[in-house]
Amino acid sequence: MFRITNRMMYNNTLYNIFTNNEGLLKAQEELSSGKRINKPSDDPTGLNRVLDYRARISSTEQHIRNIDEGVAWLNMADSTLNTMSEVLRRAKEISVSQAGAPATAETRKTYAKDIDNIISQMVLLGNSSIGGKYIFAGQKTNTAPFASGAIYFGDKKEVQIEIESDKKMGISLDGSTLLTTDLSPDINGNTLLSSLNKGNGVASGSIKITNRAGNSATINLSGASTVSGVINAINAGGINITASINSAGNGISIIDNNSIATQNLTIEEVGGGKTASDLGILASMPDNIDGLDLTPNLTTSTPLSLLNGGNGLSLTAITVVNGAASGAISLSSATNISAVINAINNSGLNVTASIDSSGKSLQILSNNPSTFAYAKEVGSGTSASDLGISGGKNIIKTLTILRDALNNNDTNAIFGAIGLIDTNIDKVLGIRGEVGGRVNRIESMKGLLDQSNQDAVKQRSAVEDADIAKSASDLALFQTAYQATLQSAAKIIQPSLLDFIR
Repeated sequence: MFRITNRMMYNNTLYNIFTNNEGLLKAQEELSSGKRINKPSDDPTGLNRVLDYRARISSTEQHIRNIDEGVAWLNMADSTLNTMSEVLRRAKEISVSQAGAPATAETRKTYAKDIDNIISQMVLLGNSSIGGKYIFAGQKTNTAPFASGAIYFGDKKEVQIEIESDKKMGISLDGSTLLTTDLSPDINGNTLLSSLNKGNGVASGSIKITNRAGNSATINLSGASTVSGVINAINAGGINITASINSAGNGISIIDNNSIATQNLTIEEVGGGKTASDLGILASMPDNIDGLDLTPNLTTSTPLSLLNGGNGLSLTAITVVNGAASGAISLSSATNISAVINAINNSGLNVTASIDSSGKSLQILSNNPSTFAYAKEVGSGTSASDLGISGGKNIIKTLTILRDALNNNDTNAIFGAIGLIDTNIDKVLGIRGEVGGRVNRIESMKGLLDQSNQDAVKQRSAVEDADIAKSASDLALFQTAYQATLQSAAKIIQPSLLDFIR
């Protein structure tokens, strides 16, 4: 016959108490948290699904925040462009009123001061910012893109936001395509070191390179005058590294060819110089070094193929106007800046073309102090605008042409400025349309993301959330069972001293 011992009764009673207590605690946890899954053991498979939903929701919410920021940027850009168009219309009113009688040389000089103020206003508009970030500076959002003289200090790279996984949209604008011209040349082997870093050049001196195998070489670059000179000197260092122009075409890359790596590839200054820094290669990297953008200025030897960030320019013809004289100039055979300048200077129109003081575009000046020279397009061409010698897509250049024409009492140039202002107004309106299109696209995407987020929240809730009615019922059931177990145990198990000593 099977004997039920006190130990068995104790164990069975404790098991029932613990089981009921565990169910009671779980029901209490579900009610207090509102969640069916509070730890992995509650539902391992369900927890994996919940984590997936949470990741989707977090990603979607971040994309929605990105879109809200992007819309704010674009709305700020649209408002600024609207103000620019109004200012341009004011400039057109002035040019029309001063193009003929009853305007005089005196009234034109007076209105030239108004145009000068308008130019200053345009520079301020070009430096518009939101949240401390400049919207017309490309990716250089911490740098004011325009200074006095309308020199552009931004870049042509676009600030982008991720609006969904692996899909981005640009929200910034390149001020050099609207307010002023930056021909933005890339570099090649013949690029002069003196033209790099916006014309500030490269400090003469030496650099020290230590490859990943631990071998070092000091490279004397004091005799180099071109990018090729730097590259050749580095490659002759004898430590199995290769210098070349980087894939972006705007800097120098250093590739370590050693198969064994014991440390970082390091480039240092020698003797407190700043040669490596000026060359954009001062770094210590576990892999190769991709040099910084060297931002060269134009030189007469700059090939047209390197302009516009390496995309090049395809020139046709321009018309140069100097007072009452004008003539068309073919630039289709030009291959570099020197050829463009020579074609203009040999046109017989008594003008001098040169690289302007910013080092970023060209300028045309009359050799006659009583006349004013400027360029305009031939037909539907864009060569004059592309070179920065007309106001076709260069608001500040257009306004400068108008101001100087008013000061010179040059009615021909004033009439010409009217057409350029119209072109600028059309350009601003076109960009506003583009900005509006971007806003519509990302706001449509936000609507889809909001719906997707709501669906994911519902799906997560279906898996994770507790059934409150069921949890409350379970709580009452387990409370009753727990109390009943305790009371039953108290009546069934009544130990005496004899039970403990036998």
